[in-house]
Amino acid sequence: MSTDEPGPGELAAAQVKEVVAAAQAAAERIKDDARREAREEVERARRAAEEELEHARRQAMDFDRDTRREAQRIVDEAKREAAAIRAETQRAVEGRVERAERAAAEVLADAEALSDGLRQLGELLTERGERILREVHAAHKRMQANLRVGPVRPEGEPFDSGLPPAARERPKPGTGRRERLDVPTWVPGKR
Repeated sequence: MSTDEPGPGELAAAQVKEVVAAAQAAAERIKDDARREAREEVERARRAAEEELEHARRQAMDFDRDTRREAQRIVDEAKREAAAIRAETQRAVEGRVERAERAAAEVLADAEALSDGLRQLGELLTERGERILREVHAAHKRMQANLRVGPVRPEGEPFDSGLPPAARERPKPGTGRRERLDVPTWVPGKR
């Protein structure tokens, strides 16, 4: 494997970073949406309160003193209602922002858990791959060592592989004559 190519752990980590970045961006969008909705709710409440206040003022001017006292009571009540609406809207906004922050924290925690899991998986795959490679190298060395070992037999005694004589001989290069081949001891069928 080339050292320039990223390993499985690095690829998984890069993918997890993308997932974490997307989760954070989504959380920020949720918070921004909640804040925007909160501002709109506050603005609507303010406009409604101002309209109610203006309406109460117009009524107060149209009536005499007793009526004006009643109008003042209405104005005060409108102010209390506007304050209650603002307070309720503010609580609703804070609740939405809090829920958005909790959701963002959960998404981030899930992404971090996924990142840890993928990192561990990458490490495990790397370890297993290295172990398999070591085992293949060891098997390769054993096979090479077995291929280098010649048959053990008393001097001058021919080696009988169980193969017919024609199969044990090959032509000598450039002569056209055949030479005898010795079959290694580890070949199946050797007697």
